Amino acid sequence: MKALLLLFVSLTFVPFAFPSRNLPSSSSSSSSSSASVVDIEGKEVQLGLPYYALSNVFIFQPGLCLIDIKNRTTGCPHDVVQCNIFSNSTALLGWPIIFNTPANVTAGNVITEGISYTVRFPVSAAGLLCIQEIFWGLADVNMFQKYITTDPNAGAAGVLFQVKKEWSGYKISYCVTIPVPRTPVCYPVGLIQKDGYNRLGIGFGVNSLHFSFSKYNATTLHAHATS
Repeated sequence: MKALLLLFVSLTFVPFAFPSRNLPSSSSSSSSSSASVVDIEGKEVQLGLPYYALSNVFIFQPGLCLIDIKNRTTGCPHDVVQCNIFSNSTALLGWPIIFNTPANVTAGNVITEGISYTVRFPVSAAGLLCIQEIFWGLADVNMFQKYITTDPNAGAAGVLFQVKKEWSGYKISYCVTIPVPRTPVCYPVGLIQKDGYNRLGIGFGVNSLHFSFSKYNATTLHAHATS
């Protein structure tokens, strides 16, 4: 019995050791659906356009911010956190995010549940010096958890995420495939407390964070986002 339990745990977390090799295709995911993701106005969320990702579990629905937790500088931060008064942001809405379609996935111009996308912050959000460093990736916390990061040196930058309706909002998940038996598994993005911040992360013990999406309409930001 102990041997079987150890095998199950090992297989479950093997993808964390090889995150870039085990991403399932859209056709292999059991959560695939043709339903479109909609924003707070009931309109379909579009690829390549910026949207605030607001948390549904808090009264004021804070958004997402980029900070440097270690140094708390404004240079080129990589730590993705839930906005608070210490997040170097002028508003709790924080920075919007943009979903993009990988070259090997055809999804039209609408975000669809169960399809894998890259997630990034607009260039103007991170600053021109961070133009190549704004895609969501994963960085190790421990054997069973990972942080969401925009650091290209983290070892898993630019991974794919899926959006799925859950309760009154949407969860964003990182999906992998367990090799034996071949089974798709999704780890929902949630919060990991670190140094007084709620960092975005995935893994064991991390409960899914429910998001709602609100379109950002700034012309200059849209120009950066689609360039």
